[in-house]
Amino acid sequence: MTYRVITATLTARTAVHIGSGEGNDLTDALLRRDAAGRPIIPGTAIAGALRSLLTRLSPRLWAEKPPCVALTGGSGSCSCPVCHLFGDVNPTDEEGSQSAASRLLVFNATPSGNLPRSLIRDGVGIDRVTGAAARAGAVKFDLEVLPAGATFDLRLELRDAAPEDEALLAAGLAEWQARRLWLG
Repeated sequence: MTYRVITATLTARTAVHIGSGEGNDLTDALLRRDAAGRPIIPGTAIAGALRSLLTRLSPRLWAEKPPCVALTGGSGSCSCPVCHLFGDVNPTDEEGSQSAASRLLVFNATPSGNLPRSLIRDGVGIDRVTGAAARAGAVKFDLEVLPAGATFDLRLELRDAAPEDEALLAAGLAEWQARRLWLG
């Protein structure tokens, strides 16, 4: 069994808001926090953004491989490189299925060092059809953010990966480092 650990530091280029879906008396949208009350970036959010990027990138890297069923609207088990790395988008227990679990584990990104104090920012609801300010009750809202420059420690674990998995993940991390992947 091969086992690789990848660690990195994420630095926010702009204010960060990864919401919890909850509010309180001070703000309409609180940051997602761990049990100790520290803001986190959920591993699921990171994995989802990375998977989405690689789903679009993979056909350009391996033109001879089938695209992900997520792109074609198909159903059933998928044998694309992205599903091999992240696990099948349509897992099944049927006899003869090619479904597999994720080879990549993405942990919650936790604050590194002294975390700056969170801020409350104003927001304006936008009508997605017209692109103008929303006219419903949620026109003005506020949200809790961390300022630009906040840093988080990230940990990824890659288990039983094929060389193709490693190459795909390396391509995704290179895209992220080149500022072509965003969270939030």
